[in-house]
Amino acid sequence: MDWKIAATLIICAGILVGAFLATSGSGMGGISGFFTALSPQTSTNISFSANLAPQDISFNAPAESMTVKWSTSNVQWSIGSSKIDLGQLQSNEILIEGWNGKVDISASGLLGMDGTADKVTINGMKITQSGRQAVKVTGLSFGNFNAYGLKMQGLKLPTASGTISIADGKATFQASGEPLEFGTFSGSITADSSLKIVGNTDKLMLSGKNKLSISQ
Repeated sequence: MDWKIAATLIICAGILVGAFLATSGSGMGGISGFFTALSPQTSTNISFSANLAPQDISFNAPAESMTVKWSTSNVQWSIGSSKIDLGQLQSNEILIEGWNGKVDISASGLLGMDGTADKVTINGMKITQSGRQAVKVTGLSFGNFNAYGLKMQGLKLPTASGTISIADGKATFQASGEPLEFGTFSGSITADSSLKIVGNTDKLMLSGKNKLSISQ
């Protein structure tokens, strides 16, 4: 082997050994430190759950499915080109699959929805129409609302009060009427006697008296 090539290899080997020793210190922990220095860090989503007092919330986003339960009479839904009037029935449930549109929920328990869906089932009966169906209801006094597989670019709650848990309860924070903001979000929202938000985000901020800021 040419002596110049051999010298070059020796110098390169020395540089690698030096990098290893610089990141290692003593013990086997240096091996992981060495490879961490060479490999990019992978980012993970922030998992969280929030159990909050009811408040006004509005979003415009797709969801895999939504369910709404209510016990008031004379409720009228617009499904496609049809008006669905459930008359005096006191206990009802609607299942909406493949949703995309706007949802408004008030702290007083009123629901408004305006969007489209792939499938709609009311009280176990599938509403059959061709293609995607327009779905709309306004001022519905509901008992329970659930959105599953929800995906949105962001959500801000102006006056959050309740408990926020990070990473399966590894850290818990208390909100007392403070602004709470999420970044890109995927997960579920439930509204009944409380407002529950569970899922993953890339950013979570709590402002006001109690301050919290977490991001990827």
